[in-house]
Amino acid sequence: MREVVTRDSDGATIDLPQEEAEHADTTANAKRTVLVNTSGTATGDKVKITDGTTDLIIWDDGSIVNIRDIHRRIINSKEFFVSQRFTTVADDGTAMFHIKVDSTKSAHGHISIEADGKCHVDFYENPTTSADGTALNELCMNRETDATPTVAVFHTPTKSVNGTLLEYGILGSAGKFTLAGGAQTQAYWLLKPNEQYLVLVTNKSGADVDIVIDYTWHEHTAV
Repeated sequence: MREVVTRDSDGATIDLPQEEAEHADTTANAKRTVLVNTSGTATGDKVKITDGTTDLIIWDDGSIVNIRDIHRRIINSKEFFVSQRFTTVADDGTAMFHIKVDSTKSAHGHISIEADGKCHVDFYENPTTSADGTALNELCMNRETDATPTVAVFHTPTKSVNGTLLEYGILGSAGKFTLAGGAQTQAYWLLKPNEQYLVLVTNKSGADVDIVIDYTWHEHTAV
């Protein structure tokens, strides 16, 4: 396993496992990250400079590699995707997505919704459910591996209480989601460990519609 030495903005040095250091690198505005192996030797003699979104890797021979963070996560088999299409959802009917985060990990990501008619979109934390719903097939976005996420995603759960409303919007010709046909949640959500979430997409078009809900995320050890 690689270890990471992270030097943050106040000059302090933090020795952490790689994924925790990546998190610290973002939250502490770290300017310089040196990748080393367990014996303390620089891995490949390179230095990584990052703003939390894009990595700039400088090798000892002077060559420079620029890697977007999401590309690096896909290469490292840390980026996951799941989707569900709900067909012929009746007017005032609701498509439901149920996300359950494992107790050992946090989940970072975006939720995307597409529909062929006007819909209301609501995102809730800590709902009360009596059944998870139908399990979905979560996919590792690195198709050369079979990495498995800890997050579990379902559709059409049985719920009695929606929970705490975190975000809402409108799919259609007006509102925060202004692209008729599809949009992405405005916020990039970090979902906390040992918690569940609901995405509710309610048809407000006056006719039957098809709805798709996608979730793209990566995970790191909870801190």
